[in-house]
Amino acid sequence: MKTSVKFKPLLAPLLLLLIDTAARAQSGDHNYVSVRATVEPAEAKPGGQAWLKLTLKLAAEAHVNSDAPKDPNLIPTIFMPRPTAGIIWGQPQYPEPSEVMEWYSVDPLIVFEDGAVITVPLTIEPAAAGSLELSGVLVAQACDHEQCYPAKRLTITVSLTLAGGTPTPAKAVMARTEPQAKEQTRTVEPDPAQMVVPDFAFTDFNGKARKLSEFRGKVVLLDFWATWCSPCMADFPHLKELYAKHQASGFEIIGLDCETLGDEAADAETIKAETAQAKAVIARFGATWTMAENNSAVAIAGKIFRVEGLPTRILIDRQGAVVRKVKSREELELLLARLLEQK
Repeated sequence: MKTSVKFKPLLAPLLLLLIDTAARAQSGDHNYVSVRATVEPAEAKPGGQAWLKLTLKLAAEAHVNSDAPKDPNLIPTIFMPRPTAGIIWGQPQYPEPSEVMEWYSVDPLIVFEDGAVITVPLTIEPAAAGSLELSGVLVAQACDHEQCYPAKRLTITVSLTLAGGTPTPAKAVMARTEPQAKEQTRTVEPDPAQMVVPDFAFTDFNGKARKLSEFRGKVVLLDFWATWCSPCMADFPHLKELYAKHQASGFEIIGLDCETLGDEAADAETIKAETAQAKAVIARFGATWTMAENNSAVAIAGKIFRVEGLPTRILIDRQGAVVRKVKSREELELLLARLLEQK
């Protein structure tokens, strides 16, 4: 469960630094997926049939995984109805998915795009009467051309009025598990002299307590990632190459495994299973740099850097000051070449 955090003055410049994230929070673009719920017919009969239709509304250039993505690390889009007296739920019927290619995908991604409709058949029991409230949870994870976002759990609620009952205004409520109100951040350039990262603590993949201050004097890349983030996985070979090339010159990477970013409901067993999966991925890629485990990483991502999507990569200089949020491989290589020359 997330709690509100009062940031020290030192932390404010870090939030200001991430200008594109702040702008997204102001404009509402971080609400990259929502749902419009309707019931057909508008007035059904006891003993008859009806259909719940969930129409996906996605931010520009975003798509959500289908109900059966090929990559087992990706989170499928699924609707889970809640028991409703007087209603027998049928199996959700998912639309025909599309195939899209992104720079980070070797094979086509199997996705639903904006406007896709999930249909759920409903059988109304003969004794049902009046107005019934249908509800359920839609789980959806979106990606765009640059990054992937934590899966959202959208609570769907819509009223079904039966013939002869008292009409009730239809409603469709999409309630997310994350806090609705976001702290507003001004999109202005920070004072470079104040952009020192506070000395945060974390636990690494070996269970050892670590601190950022251990890396002072080195150029550090904070790499926020997760196994469900395809762009993160696609960049691991490049990071491995850069680490091998520049480690001797004072370059370090701290990987922050954010498996449960945005999922306040994750229990201990879920976290344990996802951590094991993350360790297996790291072993497969042969990544030898420092890795922060999920609980530490998610706290740092949310409380200090306001990370909303992955990958997020932040470069820190030898003095512990933020240089930039890095968006591309080319940008990272150019910055490293300049920073590593400075002693």
